[in-house]
Amino acid sequence: MLGATQWRPKAQCIAQKVRRCLKLSGTTEDADGGAPKRPGSQPVFGGSGEPPGHGNTCDHWVATQLVKDADGIRLYTKTGIDWTAKYRPLAAEAAALKAANFIIEGETIVTNEAGLSDFHALRWAITRRPQDLYFVAFDLLHLNGHELRDMPLKDRREILHALIPDGGRIQFSEALPGTGDAVYHLACEAGLEGVVSKRLDSVYRSGPTMNWRKIKCFVEKEMDIIGVQREPGKPAMVLIADQGRYMGGAFVTFKVDKRQPAMGPRSG
Repeated sequence: MLGATQWRPKAQCIAQKVRRCLKLSGTTEDADGGAPKRPGSQPVFGGSGEPPGHGNTCDHWVATQLVKDADGIRLYTKTGIDWTAKYRPLAAEAAALKAANFIIEGETIVTNEAGLSDFHALRWAITRRPQDLYFVAFDLLHLNGHELRDMPLKDRREILHALIPDGGRIQFSEALPGTGDAVYHLACEAGLEGVVSKRLDSVYRSGPTMNWRKIKCFVEKEMDIIGVQREPGKPAMVLIADQGRYMGGAFVTFKVDKRQPAMGPRSG
């Protein structure tokens, strides 16, 4: 993998690593005995826009929240919906991780024949072949009674790396060091959906943030407009096709002199 670090701390060093990082960050163990607290109903999966920062100030990854507590293993979507039943193979593997409790954030993916994440095949895999799913972990918020959200991302990921074994369906998302522009370009050239970037020195905060961004790849292409969908209070949505194949819809706005010829008369 491009830019992947080759160093992995041994699993038995996790406890020492947690203690060291907690001491450095001033973080303490939970007063309630260590039960993990989910950060509200919606995880912080960030904003969108340009990749933040350059050089080695950011990690770049090409979102699902995995929780283990006294009630067992659960997996949540980014809107807080419990999808554990849909991700049963991943839940079973997560139960084997060597920790009493944790909150891990990552992305559920399925890969194509080239080993690349295939966003378009994901829904089919979730409903028909959940055994093909992978959970790619990129952040650790809680571990064994310790809140880690105030710890820098770099330290949280170091501990997370030690927690996840090689060769399974739960994998550690390796860093792609470099400038945001370069990593974004390589991701798009490889046909990936895009990249997720976060500052290495950032602490974890729920809700919108400019420290964490998801930037999707896109292409420019001429397509055929095959229809128009209108809803009160919203821009018109054009339905588009490419060589007779329906590709989806897009909100558009036109100047007054272009609007009527392009969109046609309003019915009713």
